Amino acid sequence: MLPAAPPAPLQPLVAPAALPSLIRVGLESDLEVVTVPCCDAGLEAHVLGESFAVSRGVTIRPAPEARGLGVFRLQVGALRDESQAHRLAERLGSAMGAFSDVVFDAAAGLHKVRVGSYSDRGSADLGKRRLAELGVQGAFTVHEDRGLENAGLLVDQGAGGRRVSTRAVELTTPAGVVRYGKSAYRGRLRVFLNERGRLNVVNELDLESYLRGVVPMELGPELYPQLDALKAQAVAARTYTVRNLGRFRGDGYDICATPRCQVYGGIAVEHPLSDRAIAETAGELALFEGVAIDALYSSTCGGRTEGVSWVFPEKSEPYLSSVPCVEAGGSRFGSAGDRPALGAWLLEVTLGRIAGDERARLEERIRRLAQLVAVPRPGERLESLERTEVKRFLGTQLDLALDTSLLAAGPPGAAARAGWTSRDRRLGLLLDGAPRTATSDPPSATLDGVEADELVIELLRYFEKLDQVEGGFLDANEKEIEIARGGPVARLTVAASVGTWRFDGTRQIAGALELAPGDPVDLYLVRGSVIAVVQHASRVGASAAVHHDRQRWSRFRGRGRVGRSVQERFPGFVLEDLVVLERGASGRVASLELVGRDGRREVLSGLPIRWTLDVPDTWFELHRTRSGSGEDGWLVEGRGWGHGVGMCQVGAFAMARRGHDYRQILEHYYRGVEVRRVGQASVTAVAGEP
Repeated sequence: MLPAAPPAPLQPLVAPAALPSLIRVGLESDLEVVTVPCCDAGLEAHVLGESFAVSRGVTIRPAPEARGLGVFRLQVGALRDESQAHRLAERLGSAMGAFSDVVFDAAAGLHKVRVGSYSDRGSADLGKRRLAELGVQGAFTVHEDRGLENAGLLVDQGAGGRRVSTRAVELTTPAGVVRYGKSAYRGRLRVFLNERGRLNVVNELDLESYLRGVVPMELGPELYPQLDALKAQAVAARTYTVRNLGRFRGDGYDICATPRCQVYGGIAVEHPLSDRAIAETAGELALFEGVAIDALYSSTCGGRTEGVSWVFPEKSEPYLSSVPCVEAGGSRFGSAGDRPALGAWLLEVTLGRIAGDERARLEERIRRLAQLVAVPRPGERLESLERTEVKRFLGTQLDLALDTSLLAAGPPGAAARAGWTSRDRRLGLLLDGAPRTATSDPPSATLDGVEADELVIELLRYFEKLDQVEGGFLDANEKEIEIARGGPVARLTVAASVGTWRFDGTRQIAGALELAPGDPVDLYLVRGSVIAVVQHASRVGASAAVHHDRQRWSRFRGRGRVGRSVQERFPGFVLEDLVVLERGASGRVASLELVGRDGRREVLSGLPIRWTLDVPDTWFELHRTRSGSGEDGWLVEGRGWGHGVGMCQVGAFAMARRGHDYRQILEHYYRGVEVRRVGQASVTAVAGEP
């Protein structure tokens, strides 16, 4: 077996990013009352440094000493895409000459657009009529408290309750498990009085326990039982959490429990396999230039992920580029014709075919190599394959090109070895026959045939007559092969005659390859052209793991339905047609023009396209048609499921089945990142905490 180029030394664990000791997950928001039923054993309420037992359940209500006048507001919509919600609020606020903002609903994962601030319902009704003139139908009135003074909560156990002058009450049990609604959660519950005079319910717990309720929700271990895929999901979810920590700090929590952030299911969804994945990657994050990445991921990419800016125009992270995915299937590469062993092929291509016994072949190969890099002495002969004789002969042919300490009789001293490069060490290992591991047998004084071939190949590498490049396969054709090497993508010319082998863990097997995106490959190059490709992957088919109906889909969308969705974002707009303006690197629709009946035109960009049409992904084709009932509309035929940016979860599962480990999976989907274990730091207190 050929010696692989030595891997880069493992980097020490560092802490360029910090892990929080606790995180706060928003379960529900803007409630008028919160009830925690009786009775978990030992349930306690903690407030203002005091603890008291909760024996009959507890009900909590807002109880500020003064509420100010309060205001009535008009809610005009609830959108899934945050940026579109803020744009709508800004547009309507400007048109109305009124205050507008967006309120996030933690339980539903929706962004509620609210306009105006009225002292009474009559004034709010006048505002509603003004909105109707702007084309906004269906607005309704909500009440928000304003000017809270001496914020407080009423904590009631059925006996009248008592008021506490604080914005938060915490509920715990000795077992560290608290029930709320139909679910149970690790850690504790926190009921928080927000600025709108309503209550938010928050689950506060440590990061690793939180992930136990996230990973199985995002990548089900029963349907996708591959440990390394779950490990990749665990690292991605952990990294996403750290990157987005404190996003909702003003409402008393860090992250929500819906697909808007990451789906969190509490204790009921925990699973032994995902628990193992979390434990075995504990503390690990995906970092780019020392900072936790925005680890976006989606269910199914349809064969290629999308560059982030095409879907999220406000983002431009270089590690979120478009990459091929194993979902696209494999690329057949190379021919099934007979090939010698890899080493013999490399020697034949670089130095020509040579006949004779092992000694004669080694002599002639060294002689031909010397003609390429030095001035050989043609009268010299290699008398045997003894290591001392091989060193002597090399000295006669390559004395001006090799480090003389490599050719010294006997193993070199420590001083000589200290000055060696990595190339020197690899060559010295072969020349001196040093044991490769602590348990290796003592080296023979004579080179065998395999070692003789490896010696010449190492000499070719030493003199840069043969290059070896490692990376993750992306794509290939008859003339080029494309691989990822950490961050950059390398496109390399393929020689007219190229040899192909698959490495199964113990041996190289010659033959045509079925290469899938992400497969580790070794490429051997002469004068810049690839002469050999070695694939490191199992025999599992490239798309064998994709056993669901999310790769391809079709939906009919009537003009009336789409028109109503458009009006939620662009009040008064009467939709006539849809026109695709621009596509991203994967083919996903990046810009969609809305053509109005009166000639008005608006453009949707990125993720709002998906929400407006209510389709699984933005990788689609539009066909104007009519339904079976004669309704005018569009047939939307697409692929993928989700936003298509970052890690493809089904693709990660398929890669794991092919033998890729979780780091390879993450490094394939997030270009140029490194996975490291980092330290822990305390979370900064949220705004409004007592």
